[in-house]
Amino acid sequence: MVELRLDFLAEGENWESLVSYGKLPKIVTNRASWEGGNSDEIEEVRLGKLIRALDIGADFIDVELKAADTYEKMTKGKPKKGLVGKEFRAQG
Repeated sequence: MVELRLDFLAEGENWESLVSYGKLPKIVTNRASWEGGNSDEIEEVRLGKLIRALDIGADFIDVELKAADTYEKMTKGKPKKGLVGKEFRAQG
């Protein structure tokens, strides 16, 4: 398994091509600065990237427990898979 940390990539880095590259399972993280990461993006943008990562081939994403409610609201009605921070691992 490979972890792709979006919050450590350079501004403008084509992270979508990294998510879809290769055959190893991938977990994508975009850690908020308030949780010790490097992302200062607003929650909707930061979590939106994680949702996009699932759409283009990430096997798992890592969502902080504090952000789980926002994630749930953003994905209401969509199949969910790979929500690590909330211990939800159902395959969609």
